[in-house]
Amino acid sequence: MRRICLGILALSFGLGCPAVAATSTPPPAAAIRLSSQAVLRAMAAREGLLLQRMRNLRPIVETYIQNMKLDPVLGLVPIADHYYLGQLDYNGYESYNANRRKKSHGLLYGLASALASPITGLAHFYSMHFQNAGFLAMLFPDVNGFGPNRYRFRYMRQQFLGEVRCYVFNVRPLRPRAGAFIGRIWIETRHDNLVRFNGTFEGGGYFHFDSWRVNVRPGWWLPAFVYSEESDLKGTRMFGLAGHTRFMAETHLWGYGIAPRNFSAAARMILAGPAGDRSQEALSPVAAERLWQRQAENNMLHRLERAGLLAPPGPIDKVLDTVVENIEITNHLRIAPRVRCRVLLTTPLGVFDIGHTIVISRGLIDVLPNEASLALILTRGLADILVDHFTNTRDAFYDRTMIPNDRVLQQFQLGNDPIRDDQVQQEVTKLMFNSPYRGQLSSAGLFLEALQARAPALPHLTESAVGGNPLIEDGMVVGLAAIDAPPLNFGAINQIEALPLGSRVGLNPWTDSVSMVHTAPVHLESAAEKMPFQVTPQHPFLRRAGGHSEQMARR
Repeated sequence: MRRICLGILALSFGLGCPAVAATSTPPPAAAIRLSSQAVLRAMAAREGLLLQRMRNLRPIVETYIQNMKLDPVLGLVPIADHYYLGQLDYNGYESYNANRRKKSHGLLYGLASALASPITGLAHFYSMHFQNAGFLAMLFPDVNGFGPNRYRFRYMRQQFLGEVRCYVFNVRPLRPRAGAFIGRIWIETRHDNLVRFNGTFEGGGYFHFDSWRVNVRPGWWLPAFVYSEESDLKGTRMFGLAGHTRFMAETHLWGYGIAPRNFSAAARMILAGPAGDRSQEALSPVAAERLWQRQAENNMLHRLERAGLLAPPGPIDKVLDTVVENIEITNHLRIAPRVRCRVLLTTPLGVFDIGHTIVISRGLIDVLPNEASLALILTRGLADILVDHFTNTRDAFYDRTMIPNDRVLQQFQLGNDPIRDDQVQQEVTKLMFNSPYRGQLSSAGLFLEALQARAPALPHLTESAVGGNPLIEDGMVVGLAAIDAPPLNFGAINQIEALPLGSRVGLNPWTDSVSMVHTAPVHLESAAEKMPFQVTPQHPFLRRAGGHSEQMARR
């Protein structure tokens, strides 16, 4: 007998924010393992090593930008957005879909150049090959050399970033020059790797940013997250808006572990498997058809995972599976093969099905305020499966998966026929009203209202990066139940309609695995701190590979 599991997200679906590590007073010079100059020389050498290492890696880079305006009650609110996705390449390889080589304009061409040409249409996923120099400007403080021979460093103190103890230095160039970094840096104390730098570059056309690295392997600290912000760029025209431009942007990097494979290697990997089940001589036609459909589904999921778009199976999938199982049990559903869930690694809000697998984006999980809202979104995927009985099995043939990354989403047809939206909505209504979440539908309905209210200003956030049926179409929520909810009031502190981006899901940039982020609850002081669907600064909790913690050096 299967049991219904309620409240499984009670802890992870509470409001909270990362706690900032406390700092101590500067320790005496004798407490520092090496002299400042030796630390800085070692850091500069490791920066050079990292730059060489990065030339052989091709991580996926995703940047999401929101233009902001000042509201007297809500603070900064988004009025437009932009989305960029591609694969970073330091060696001038061919860009996806372009079929031609891109030439670098110099390593310090600037962040502005990287953000100057937005992707037109999210259906062209992977179509933009980011300009190398623009992202190097955020991932390295100075690719031409970052050491005492070019910069003046002033030691400030020691500070913990998560579990990692760091030396903190203020930095400015020895001689003023365009493109030189100015700001603050954090160097971890064990191997003298630069793990964070915060500031900007001298000269025009550069934004302020806060760049973080994570320890993915012993001795390997790789760029993982960059937050960018400008509060008042007077007299500029940026991202389609003129005048006093304000924007907030987040850049995520992942897929470092993606290794290029040739077709023969891919075929060997796919075809190799465990010995077959010899308990019966043959399958019935119905069972064989189901197995064939599952094979097509598994091929698509595996190819998306190899392309760095889908997280490998992990703990979050089990949480999502439990919510779906709750709905199936209370609605007396018996679906074969069983329904399962996977996490798409991109930020734009999306949910769709591939066969009997419900795929939900990392960004959508981030902004859901409670378990009832999560159940409603997953019910949309479950209803798609129940309404659409046809599974396209063209990808059951292995050769269809032996394609370059730029053709993955062109070949795989994601989503369902939009003419079934009315049937899907009716199915969602029935499933939710028979589910254990029936008494919490008003909060889920509030999320839908907030999503619909913000959708006109955030078209790139509310449309899935990989296709499928959109959550919003012509300004209206599509394929979800019409649920009664209290009046939407973004200015009410006690009404949490949606969370900011980055609230729930942590991403490992080396393995592409995802995990729930647990943060301490905070008391909101004003409606401006709610920030539904918004880009916000993040303060990652740094850990060393292997989990070794440290103690702060004290007097």
